[in-house]
Amino acid sequence: LDATVYLGLAQTDLGQLGDAEHTCRAAYSAAAALGHPEVVLFPALALARTLLWQKRHADVRAILEAVAPVGDAEQCARYWCLAARLRIAGGAVADAWQLVERARPAASGLSPAIESVVRGCEAGVQGRLGDIDALRTHVTNGLAAARDAHLPLQAVKLRLTFVEGLISADRGAQAR
Repeated sequence: LDATVYLGLAQTDLGQLGDAEHTCRAAYSAAAALGHPEVVLFPALALARTLLWQKRHADVRAILEAVAPVGDAEQCARYWCLAARLRIAGGAVADAWQLVERARPAASGLSPAIESVVRGCEAGVQGRLGDIDALRTHVTNGLAAARDAHLPLQAVKLRLTFVEGLISADRGAQAR
């Protein structure tokens, strides 16, 4: 099941969104048939991510509402970040911030990989709010986490989030 999900994630990253949707939907259906909420979360997030790339926000919302963020803390953090990205896309920035706050479990720390993802979501919200200082802080901390996790593409994504935030705040000259 995990191999199928990873295939769908790779297809999404390659821009093969139709194939990715079919692969992720097959994994999601198989996981749902098993009847364990912890097993369903990973394929559901992969499918929701693919649908978000296709700007199919209603479908993403339906997938996220159909699953519960239970089990692995890192998958739960990904759930809340994906839900926040959906809210940002819909312009509900205040709701997005509340969801990002839920991505940080109180009892345990996050791995550097997930820390960089959460920081990216926090930066996205702050960029939409126009708070450049907070945006810079989250991007800087996210870059450090991405470096610790050896995730150069996540670092690129964080830098793009910073540029998007600057542009959103009408600071295009700084974005260059």
